[in-house]
Amino acid sequence: MKKLLFISLFITSTLTIAQSSQELYQDLSKNMYDVKAQTSFNMRSYNFDKLNAAEQAAHYQAIALGLDAKNSTQLRNYMLTALQICGQQKNIPQLAALLKDKEVVGKASTALATLSDLSADNHKQVSAVAIAALPKATAETVVHLIKLCSNLKIQDQKTLALIMKLSANPKTQQSSFEALANCGHEASAGKLLGSIAEKGYLRSRNLKLTLLLAQNISASKGVILTKKVMQIIKPDEVAFYLQAQSVLLDLGQKQESVLLSDLNKPSIRRAYGAANLLLVSQDQSLQKDALLKRFQDSPNAALLYLIYKRYPTSTELSPLIAQSLNSQDSFLQKQALALVSKLPAEQMIRPLLNRLFASPKNKTLISTIVSLNISISKNLHDAWKLAPSDASKVDLITIFSERRDTASAVFFFDAIASKDKKLRISAIKELKNVVQDDTNQILDLIKTASRSEQRYLINALATDLKLDDNNIALVQKRLALKQSEASLITALGQCDNSKTLALLAPYLKNENIDLRSACVKSLGSMTSLDAGKLLLQACQDKDSKIAILATRAALTLVVNSTANNELKIDFLQQLKLKAPATETQKVDDLLKKLSTPSKKKKRR
Repeated sequence: MKKLLFISLFITSTLTIAQSSQELYQDLSKNMYDVKAQTSFNMRSYNFDKLNAAEQAAHYQAIALGLDAKNSTQLRNYMLTALQICGQQKNIPQLAALLKDKEVVGKASTALATLSDLSADNHKQVSAVAIAALPKATAETVVHLIKLCSNLKIQDQKTLALIMKLSANPKTQQSSFEALANCGHEASAGKLLGSIAEKGYLRSRNLKLTLLLAQNISASKGVILTKKVMQIIKPDEVAFYLQAQSVLLDLGQKQESVLLSDLNKPSIRRAYGAANLLLVSQDQSLQKDALLKRFQDSPNAALLYLIYKRYPTSTELSPLIAQSLNSQDSFLQKQALALVSKLPAEQMIRPLLNRLFASPKNKTLISTIVSLNISISKNLHDAWKLAPSDASKVDLITIFSERRDTASAVFFFDAIASKDKKLRISAIKELKNVVQDDTNQILDLIKTASRSEQRYLINALATDLKLDDNNIALVQKRLALKQSEASLITALGQCDNSKTLALLAPYLKNENIDLRSACVKSLGSMTSLDAGKLLLQACQDKDSKIAILATRAALTLVVNSTANNELKIDFLQQLKLKAPATETQKVDDLLKKLSTPSKKKKRR
């Protein structure tokens, strides 16, 4: 509340101390594109009620001066927009005089239409202005005056007869038709109906206008006109068919039986359009029991949608959706899937799983199950034993992985032991998303896995170590047994924990060049400069390939490190002294980059 008060006071004070409306007008008369002057003038127009009497009079005077600026149509139109914002009943005669001016008649008529909405008296006065102005209109102003009559929904029969006459002129025909439809001129029904072309823009335009006219005339004649329109609507013109049905409903016609039959039409647009038209009907045929019986006789997507929309809390919905999930009708199945999230997950999980088991690899089904809340986790776990095929288990592996269900890790290890290659590799690839204190089992798998499988298992091991670094001790025991050393060294680096440095350091002096290389790469995947210190040692390895590899690994580490620039620069200076001669330029390039302030910083 205090904030709103402050803003209000700020605006008021700004209006008081800013330039006057007269001064702003002078600025605009010199440069119509003066954004600052436009913004200030607009603020005065929008906050007109906050100005004192003298300021209001000055603002109106500035507008009047702008309207008299015959040498600038842009300035005049701008002032008319201002008058549209802050105008009052007393400004109606001022605007009425401008309806003869072809340069500004458009903006003037728009401003009058806006002022007419402020009160019944305003509407009456503006209507009189429009009725008087139309017979005197010129070729340049007539379209704008017809539109003004349309906006006002003029009911004067002489004026409507004149507009009817103007509809014969191709230049004023469309604006005349729109006005006749908007004003509800019954005598124009035949003419509008006859104007509906065989195809193209004029067909769609005049179909809409004829239906609008049907809404605005008496109910009995509106029904007759709408039914005539329906006779010329083509089968593929679904939008116009639905619009016509909507008009008939608005006019009190009982169209429920027709619309209910539309729910089962091949055109899904027509079916769902019909369903939307039936959402609020009180007809007996739309009571819950009647709709449920209809669904049992003729299940379809639009009908299921309608039942849900009308009775969203009904207990009968769950069995309907379960039944629909197994339908051969793809539209009905998709609609059922779309409604699953609207109902309790516990009610939906069994039918979803049954459908998934019947049609494996259904991505929509899988994503729907993944999106369900945690309450159905036990149902998913129980489903593992019930899965009828390895393909179904692959789907469950995907679901467990995407849900990050750590309690499901046991199923992954079960799948990895499977003889089915697709199931095994799927579980290996996704294992990293569900591990939690599974270090020993992963270590056992790495020992026997193929080279391609080890890559994914290393990722899973690194994730496990990140979650609990106490498990690093288990890796240490395997290293002591010299089991899968290269793979374990890689995983230690990926977990990016300083506790692993003591285990990695000895490998920099190992006689086996492959293990030294693996250690250097592992250290390069870390982000701590402490790991970088070990790489400084490796830069002087007796094997030049290792030395180069260590230098490049150190550069990568610096780029990824979260340390501040001063520490990075200090490290790089040490690296430059120990790096092979062929690599010093790369070190210099990174030093230069870190030492040079970015362009953004320079601007600051």
